[in-house]
Amino acid sequence: MKKSIFMISMILILCLTACGQQKDVPKESGTTSETAKSGNLNVLFMSGVYADSARSMTDEFKEKTGFDVEVNDVPFASFHETAMLDFASQAGSYDVVAVNLSWLGEFAPHLEPLDDRVKESGMEVDKFIPSVYDACKWNDVLYGFPKAPTPNMMAYRTDLIDTPPKTYEEYMQMAEKFNDPDNGMYGISIPGKKEQYAVLYLVRSWAMGADVADKDWNVVVNGEVGRSAMEQLGEVTKYSDPAGLSWGLEESINAFLQGKAAFCEAWPTLGIVQAADDPEKSKIVDNWAIAPFPQEKTGINQMSIWCVAVSKYSKNKDAAFQWIREYSSLEKQEKFFDEFGILPSYTSFWEKDEVRNSKMGPLGEGLKTSLPKWRIPVSAELDSIMANAVSSYMSKQMTLDQAMEFFDSELNRAIKNNPPPADSKNDNAIAIEEALK
Repeated sequence: MKKSIFMISMILILCLTACGQQKDVPKESGTTSETAKSGNLNVLFMSGVYADSARSMTDEFKEKTGFDVEVNDVPFASFHETAMLDFASQAGSYDVVAVNLSWLGEFAPHLEPLDDRVKESGMEVDKFIPSVYDACKWNDVLYGFPKAPTPNMMAYRTDLIDTPPKTYEEYMQMAEKFNDPDNGMYGISIPGKKEQYAVLYLVRSWAMGADVADKDWNVVVNGEVGRSAMEQLGEVTKYSDPAGLSWGLEESINAFLQGKAAFCEAWPTLGIVQAADDPEKSKIVDNWAIAPFPQEKTGINQMSIWCVAVSKYSKNKDAAFQWIREYSSLEKQEKFFDEFGILPSYTSFWEKDEVRNSKMGPLGEGLKTSLPKWRIPVSAELDSIMANAVSSYMSKQMTLDQAMEFFDSELNRAIKNNPPPADSKNDNAIAIEEALK
């Protein structure tokens, strides 16, 4: 009898324990899997201020959710490969992945659709800049929340230059005026590593009046505009430090901060805005500003956007969604702007008088006239082709004809092997056509 009572007691204890454990993992209606109360999240962000911003909220997130978050930071040059290797293996090593907009079409099959989760969460997504929010959709499906919408602009020295140039002819005249290599001073500081060449080429080509392909994806890069854009990049090397062809963003920005260049073509938000007015890091305190690249015929600029997404292979999708929701909130985006200079994706931020009238104001205006790179699956390969063509020309390994023939033939090959979705149009080419009217 005593033995029977003991066995019944043990069964009751086990049942109560199991029930108690089940309460810790309630199912979310309409979502996949169950919501754990603790665990580990792995986040993949680009090295630098983007990864730093993610790390800044890990303690708070753990306090709220019980999840430890490891932020894995990877340089831009190897970021695409790192993410694709994980997607190909379906290992789910990264629960959250920051997706450069030009990779969205390629990455979309490996990302968790977010529309249902957004509806259930009650997020006020209408407060995002509409065009920036919509950019994180592929085939009308939302795959991420926008981060760091950044028009590609240049920085210049206000103690040397009163009004920034409106044409590339003016730009070269100003660069030549301040170019003094014997005294360690150059007209332009450039980020010469390949990964930056695509944007430096596109910002010129689009302003001059053409994309690399027309609205129907026919390659036109070897036309008059494409060749002029390439020639212009070659001219920049006359007024830049010869070592600049091997510089990344950090070296290019540092040269500008140390007063060794009149202009800087590196992204200002990745180091200049954070350090230029810090006397311990800069020799140009209060003597700098941001301006668009020369606007030429269209005034169209190039823009970068990142989409913070959940991996389709994550084993913690609910917690990963909570992470990207927290990271993408207005409160966090304003905090990241104050601490890291990362531009917010919310309309209300750019409408503030103190922002419009600050050194960052031109960036908000730039968002209105900027286009992102292609988002179709071939986009990453296009970047590589463009970088190789520009690099070979700027380093004088190829003549202009050779570089443009390589660019043309390789882009045609890439589009033939990996064609854009049926019935799709090149929206960038259409926007450029409209701007020329």
